[in-house]
Amino acid sequence: MGIVITGFSKKGGVGKSTLLFNVAAELGRQGKKVVIVDIDPQASIAEAVSYRNELIDAGAELPYLSVNHNIDTFKPLVIEYRKIYDFVIIDTQGADTLNTTKALSLSDIAFTPFQPSQVDVNTLPDIFESAENVAQMKSDAGGSLRLMAIMNRVSPHSLSREAGEMNRALADLFETSAFKMAKVRFTESKDFRESYATGKAVSELKPGSKAAAQIQLFINELVEV
Repeated sequence: MGIVITGFSKKGGVGKSTLLFNVAAELGRQGKKVVIVDIDPQASIAEAVSYRNELIDAGAELPYLSVNHNIDTFKPLVIEYRKIYDFVIIDTQGADTLNTTKALSLSDIAFTPFQPSQVDVNTLPDIFESAENVAQMKSDAGGSLRLMAIMNRVSPHSLSREAGEMNRALADLFETSAFKMAKVRFTESKDFRESYATGKAVSELKPGSKAAAQIQLFINELVEV
């Protein structure tokens, strides 16, 4: 059975879709069978995959990524896909919706990105509570849902200071939460923006870059390599 990974948030603009695209593309580059289920009405990750597939059609030697944007019937699709693919990647709307709850209920692993700002940190308690409720329901039914939060778009010029401040501010929240704080931090980088706009993973666009290394470290944490 494949592993279902969902990215979710209660607000847009946190880099969720960019991270999910890079996770999916990197897993594909490593030879895994990957499908993306895009249930965000904006369909931004589906657009990035379309750029990628245009490159492939033009002769680029890149692993093909499958994507489905059928929001109304995504639940039975995910159930079927996990029988076929190694990884099913679900991108959700940047809001607390019924579809997000459904996606979490289908998932093995879920993560929420947040930026090192008070606005983003203020959204975390509600985000945590909603996801933890789903995780508890899955546990009661004999399943499991691993939850993770990842700090994104940290300024590379003040990484240690900002990360330290955020860690101290978030210490109490994580102490009482089922969420695990990812060890890796994603620094603000144009490599991610270029990756998303060109349809290539950062590891394909800029092999050996810090962004590529961060994606691999994040994948290792997600699937506990």
